[in-house]
Amino acid sequence: MAKGFLRSGDEQSFVGVYEYWQDARDGLRLLVNHKNSRNRFLGMTPEEAQGFLIERQQELDYQSGLALLGSIEAILQLDFHCRVQNKLKDPLSREFRELKKSIQRRISLEEHILKAWQTIYPETRPLFQPLSKAIKFRHWLAHGRYWLHHRSERFNFNELYEIAELMQNSLPLKN
Repeated sequence: MAKGFLRSGDEQSFVGVYEYWQDARDGLRLLVNHKNSRNRFLGMTPEEAQGFLIERQQELDYQSGLALLGSIEAILQLDFHCRVQNKLKDPLSREFRELKKSIQRRISLEEHILKAWQTIYPETRPLFQPLSKAIKFRHWLAHGRYWLHHRSERFNFNELYEIAELMQNSLPLKN
């Protein structure tokens, strides 16, 4: 990758995050329905146990969504660094190299990478609009959810996964 950039190799794949999410959802259902777990739910009505399951599944959606959005950032950051290091000649790679020269701090996903994509390739704007909204949701999740975030601006895990797949399948990424 680019000079000064060391890739950890620990980035999560979209599929890996999805499979974790599925396994954990299955595990939650088993927890609620397994006879050895009944003590945990002793005194709960079936409706209360179902409410517990729904709350835990919502939290799992949030946690897995946060991981998935981190994975989206990782592929876009890795694409940036690959284009810079390999000195690719396409307009986006040239723009990324100029950014790298002019920005002395960490390259921002929102301020630099997404803006460059949309400037150089305006046809990607409809693709990046839902991602930009999802990033605001990620900030809310990552920073403790302490401010009011309207429910219509929240995403469930499947919606985030659709964004991730669309990005991966639609962009000519170089990582």
